[in-house]
Amino acid sequence: VTSGTQCVFPGEELSLTCRSANRKLLPLIWLELSFPLGEKGCVLAKFEENSKKIIMEETGAEADCACALISWLLWNQEAVMEIPVKAVRRGICSFTHVYASSGDLLGLGSKDKSFTFPDSSALVVYPAVFPVLTDDLLRTSSDLEAGRNGYMEDVTLLKMSRLYQPG
Repeated sequence: VTSGTQCVFPGEELSLTCRSANRKLLPLIWLELSFPLGEKGCVLAKFEENSKKIIMEETGAEADCACALISWLLWNQEAVMEIPVKAVRRGICSFTHVYASSGDLLGLGSKDKSFTFPDSSALVVYPAVFPVLTDDLLRTSSDLEAGRNGYMEDVTLLKMSRLYQPG
């Protein structure tokens, strides 16, 4: 996983790219990598097949994960995976560790292991930006002055709009 900080807005999609290598003489029949996406739910896996829930070893709490599955990783072979994720709401998602699962062809002997990254990556989801109409704020007359039978002056209206002149 590449280190650093990336910034997105809610609704944007990006892909989590990770690289894994088999440095053993024997091939890996299957390898599943699961990246915890944080407890706040600001980032979720885009597709259902890339989503998984696991129990965190440190806290014992259940967490959403983005996962990728590789089959037949041969000896001294390197694979690059991209997991599509979607920013849902504002927050910070840190990628500090990954859970790896691997096993044999029949699924009889599987092994799980947790790895911690030396350089953590972070994904910052900014608050959503919505357009704001300011036409009503810049009216020069209030309800009282316009003869709209207002009984109290509206204090939220700006009375005049001119450039600031210091001094």
